Amino acid sequence: MSRSGANLPPIDVDSVLFKRRRFRAAKACYPCRRRKVKCDLNHPCGTCISRDHADLCEYRSGLLPGPASAAATEDSPPTRSQVSNDEDAKVAEMAQGLYLDPIRPYSSKVHLGRGSLPDVFTAGNGSASHKDAQTIFELLCLQDSSSTFPFTNLWSPDDGPEVVYDALPSDEMVLVHLDFCLLSMFRIMPSIVDIDEFKMTLATVFQYRSQSRLCPEALPSECTPAWFGVLFGILACAVQLASSESRSETMKARVFGKLQQGYFSNIRYILTVFSYPQGCCAYKCLTLSNFLSYPSLETIQTLLLLVNFLRNQADASASWAMLGLTIRLAQSMGMHCLPHLDSVTDENEKRRLIIKQSLWRALVWQDALVSLCFGRPAAITIDHDALPPYASDSTSQVVFSYSEGCYYLFTIANKISQALARSRSTSDRLSIEEIRAFKADIYQLESYLAPHMQDYSKCQDFDDYVQHNVYRVLSDSVVLCLCRPAVLFQGDESKELIDTVLSRCRSVLSTYLELLRLECPTRRSWVYVHAVLSCALTLGLVTDNKTAAANKELLQRFFDGISQGTICANVPSYETALEQLRVYLDSRSARFE
Repeated sequence: MSRSGANLPPIDVDSVLFKRRRFRAAKACYPCRRRKVKCDLNHPCGTCISRDHADLCEYRSGLLPGPASAAATEDSPPTRSQVSNDEDAKVAEMAQGLYLDPIRPYSSKVHLGRGSLPDVFTAGNGSASHKDAQTIFELLCLQDSSSTFPFTNLWSPDDGPEVVYDALPSDEMVLVHLDFCLLSMFRIMPSIVDIDEFKMTLATVFQYRSQSRLCPEALPSECTPAWFGVLFGILACAVQLASSESRSETMKARVFGKLQQGYFSNIRYILTVFSYPQGCCAYKCLTLSNFLSYPSLETIQTLLLLVNFLRNQADASASWAMLGLTIRLAQSMGMHCLPHLDSVTDENEKRRLIIKQSLWRALVWQDALVSLCFGRPAAITIDHDALPPYASDSTSQVVFSYSEGCYYLFTIANKISQALARSRSTSDRLSIEEIRAFKADIYQLESYLAPHMQDYSKCQDFDDYVQHNVYRVLSDSVVLCLCRPAVLFQGDESKELIDTVLSRCRSVLSTYLELLRLECPTRRSWVYVHAVLSCALTLGLVTDNKTAAANKELLQRFFDGISQGTICANVPSYETALEQLRVYLDSRSARFE
């Protein structure tokens, strides 16, 4: 610097030094450059992941002062260190899973763990791109709809509980929907509601309503806002599963829009026909009960119903988030450490303990299965053995009912989720021996099931047929989540697991076609739709020459059967997913037209 510049103020000196600085090409991500820490050049990098802000990891020029350097190095050949970094990036990406973009305009990213179907197919196919992963993510109905918030507030701030209660349909219609829910969703799920007690309370509500308006002050103590949340949740799920193609999504949006604008002074008819406003009523009842601060059994029951409702609306991520909230509230009530049933002598307390046990089992069920679908760790950690101790006693005659079999199946699924989470932390996969051990547990469980659960020919009534087929889909889905990373394995051992994957995919599609034939209302549930879409995709991409003709015929029967049913009624995401599946398989040269 010249002598004349010695008297420059510090800010001008800094400016001169900055202009004379020689800039190097910026390679690290923006957060690592700001912190001046080492970056492994992955996206997202390990440092950003460890600091829990992977969504901020960006490699953009112009974020820091200085000229853009990306263009200067774009055409230069890769150096040895760059090649090494690329290989390390691939290893890190396989260990961390995928980060996909949700529906615009939101800029946050959705994480799918390693082992999820989009990750498996993109990691195992060198020609697959991020766009392929995004397509698979959408055609499996893993993302939410474009709704700003799952449940819209239909009421003004001054409206009390009685205004919400006015939205109940007629007594006759409530009973019709309740009976339908008993014959559909509650038929294949753990009993989360004491039906006899619920019906007695419902009769009391009907009696009060016949005399005057339903006001909280006049109702019995058991008729809390949370109890009404259970009632509205049941109505929402029942109407949702009973929807027909004649009730188009366009008309629902139009009527619901008028409802919000006040065109209908009485919304009972609207709630009788459409399920979404009833879900809003259920959530409103929860907020009126201050459910976050004072959770109750009815709070957990309502949330479980809304978790299923959101999922069946193809809002899978919103359902996942609400399920996590439900689990935390249940743990705050001690449902994860209940006393043994034999230690309770009071009959009323024993009845409540049975409901708590059923609620916790339902949470284990849903948490384990959906965690495997998303490739994420389960929120619940089960410490006890997957099967009860007496099941290993060769002298005992163990026969598990449908609900018991499902609970122990998802206990095994929870163990699988834990093992997968541990393998991700070591950037490794489950070994062949571990996979075989889990398969052996599932096969052992199946040997303890009731006869109609094991053998289709032993089914005697409609319930037996439905339970047999639903359990088969659930069991196959767990095995598929366990074995599907085998498509990335190398060697003779992988062929055994790939054969298992393909055979289970064929089993799921065939079983689902049987559910369509039985016209079981739960065939519209997201869990089963996601399972069959996953299996159809797998069968179309991983098929071999020996079974090509049979797979082609099965896939064609699946598309014909699901197109002729009412699976996509009022759920546009299902219809879009089916069309995307057809196009994607065709673009990947699948062996069907």
